Amino acid sequence: MEYIYQKSLYQFLKKEEINKIFINKDSKENKEVKIDDDILDFFLQNFKKIIQKELFESRNEAEKKKFDDILKRLKKKNLTFSRDKLENLLKEKYGIIREKIAPFIASDNLNFLISNGCSMYTGSKGINDTAKNDLLDIIKKYKSKKGLKSLLETIDFNNLSPEKVLDKLYQIDNFYTNILSNEGITKKIKSLIEEYKEIFLKNYVLGVNYKDPYLHEELLLKLVSIKKQNHINIFTLNYDILIEVSAEKLGIPINNGFQGFQIRKFNPANFNYKNYVETSNGDKKIEKSINLIKLHGSLSWEKDESILPYNIIEKQLELNKIDNENWKLNYNNKEKIIIYPVQTKKSYTLDLPYSEMFRQFNDVINKTNSTLFIMGYSFSDEHINDIIENSLSNPFINIVLFLYSNHEECLKNEYLKKLITRAFIDSRLTIFFGDALSDFKNIVSDILPIEAEKNPYREIIKQLEELVGTKNGDEE
Repeated sequence: MEYIYQKSLYQFLKKEEINKIFINKDSKENKEVKIDDDILDFFLQNFKKIIQKELFESRNEAEKKKFDDILKRLKKKNLTFSRDKLENLLKEKYGIIREKIAPFIASDNLNFLISNGCSMYTGSKGINDTAKNDLLDIIKKYKSKKGLKSLLETIDFNNLSPEKVLDKLYQIDNFYTNILSNEGITKKIKSLIEEYKEIFLKNYVLGVNYKDPYLHEELLLKLVSIKKQNHINIFTLNYDILIEVSAEKLGIPINNGFQGFQIRKFNPANFNYKNYVETSNGDKKIEKSINLIKLHGSLSWEKDESILPYNIIEKQLELNKIDNENWKLNYNNKEKIIIYPVQTKKSYTLDLPYSEMFRQFNDVINKTNSTLFIMGYSFSDEHINDIIENSLSNPFINIVLFLYSNHEECLKNEYLKKLITRAFIDSRLTIFFGDALSDFKNIVSDILPIEAEKNPYREIIKQLEELVGTKNGDEE
């Protein structure tokens, strides 16, 4: 719960401030009481869970037992804590941060980099954990095939994330296809990749529930409410289509680089297009839009060798209403899907269309008066990391990082350690630590300093959905 701003380290909350939320239940004057340090420490570390009681109770038994023991100790002393006071304290503290962030939002070139951590509230899984058994079992199965056993045993897949496992398989495929030209091995590796991708997507991507992506909707509404901005770039490493679904629901224009009707082709020049609306008096007004650049590919992309020069098209994906609470993609595209996690070999980004995507990322964050907000990202992609670090040679950039881990944990990552150390001497780096400041919900709801426009269209859609649901017998 710390943050580095203007080369100084700030505590989001202090013990003496937390102490003020405790009261004596019998005191009519509501006087402040003195609370033991270990209780204050626990509240500092867990206040977010304590406010959202239902989330706290779902945590592990050790945390729950500790919380119950603290409540018993407070009860013996006839003490309690006020949720209202805690919530008011948080509003005040978040307000201070919003004031500090506000100037960055007003920059001429506003950019966001979002990754897996921003989709987890909808059911996406932690993609940077080590690969689970069902994924590793596929590799074990292929070890029994002729010519693959010694090859696959040279790599320890057990300690790699699912994306990094897939990246290693891509590297093997690239080597045997382009260097050794061994068709037998290549065919087996490609088959392994297809099976692996199918389970990978099922476990980590297709579990996303599109029923109510309210945080993505709130983020988009806040972005289009910025008066100064006409063009905003969102770079994402996610394969899901949460942003696309949210934008379509809200009627917000999204430019993802594809153009066409029956055949939607990719053309990076599309990112530079601006839409104008002619007013009744003949004036032209630039319509607000958002560029969406998917750096690692998308569920909606398909290979098509006939479409030059990028060999990809975009397909319309169907949302399937499983029940009243779950909307999942009706997805059957394992052969043609383009997902390309660029994790370890930067040279792979020379391939199209990724070279265009990364060039776009590099170009826009190196413009004059640029700001880059980074959220939900684990900093495991070397090429992305290099572009971020190199952008600091641009004297007119500000980078705002939201790191879910605490300050101490982040220092164990060598790349983050470099950025954190630099933030103390470089005012262009602002870094937030911990789940209270860097959870996607807190970022969107409490920290981004733009009030979302009241969107009547959004409310009309909700009312229509309720009416249709009632008509179709969805409600009991």
